[in-house]
Amino acid sequence: MFISTDEVHLYFISLDPSGDRREKLASLLSEDEIIRANRYHFPQHKRRFLVARGCLREILGSYLAISPEKIEFIYSERGKPSINYQLQFNLSHSEEMAICGLTLTARIGVDLEKMREVKDLDSLTKRFFCAREHELVEKSAEKEKLFFQLWTAKEAYLKALGTGISGGLDRVEVGLNPLKLDNVAGEWQLWTTAIGDNYRATVVIEGSDRVIKTFGLSDL
Repeated sequence: MFISTDEVHLYFISLDPSGDRREKLASLLSEDEIIRANRYHFPQHKRRFLVARGCLREILGSYLAISPEKIEFIYSERGKPSINYQLQFNLSHSEEMAICGLTLTARIGVDLEKMREVKDLDSLTKRFFCAREHELVEKSAEKEKLFFQLWTAKEAYLKALGTGISGGLDRVEVGLNPLKLDNVAGEWQLWTTAIGDNYRATVVIEGSDRVIKTFGLSDL
């Protein structure tokens, strides 16, 4: 696969493939990834991790033209994986879906969340959202949908920075119509989509005017 500097490639991945497919993906993982997978208490969590990491290796291997099992990840102090190439990537999964985003050089963060009824929605927005965002959710006729749109934008940005949510969701202010980041340094492009009725995904890319292209694993 080829990606140009003005493109963002997104892959939507099912984390519940057939048994043979699961075994093949698991065979691609490194020893430390297998150890990490075995730490999961629930079988479905282990399976989702194995499938997501195996698919990530397949995707990266296709772009780098190397065998997926030969990819070596480098981890930051906060645990964000990267590779010793220009290609930038980020992975997010929720329940039975995952999304992987790639750019050639720009920082990228992706977040995927399964939309659901949120307990204590008011206290969550007060804690993690600014006053304007809290008011928007409070007045919305579709509170959960707006909550997840704002949440995924915040988390995707913090993942692009490499901090994760420890960087402070409340420090990132999201504007609507159009979707944008209001109080952050630099220029960032946002793209968001609903996946069916159950999932919300948001991608944050350093820079602007990049072309978003979506793929499936069958396109590799």
